[in-house]
Amino acid sequence: MKEFYEYELNGKKIIFYKDNVIKIQTGKGKSKYKNRYSFEAKDFGQAVMYYNMLNIHSGYKKRLICEDLNKPLLARLITYK
Repeated sequence: MKEFYEYELNGKKIIFYKDNVIKIQTGKGKSKYKNRYSFEAKDFGQAVMYYNMLNIHSGYKKRLICEDLNKPLLARLITYK
């Protein structure tokens, strides 16, 4: 039996298995995203905190994802010039 964690983000319930990885990625303009930080499923609160504290400037973008989920995108912010 797999162990799982249950969280709520922006009013939506999210369930992670113990071995899921949550990533914070950043990019600039139309370029691809690059991994900045990765967290275990049990540290989801810390991942959200890092995502919210990450300052991005005009023309940059950031996202919070878990590639193991059916809908991997958890949060995204894009700033325009």
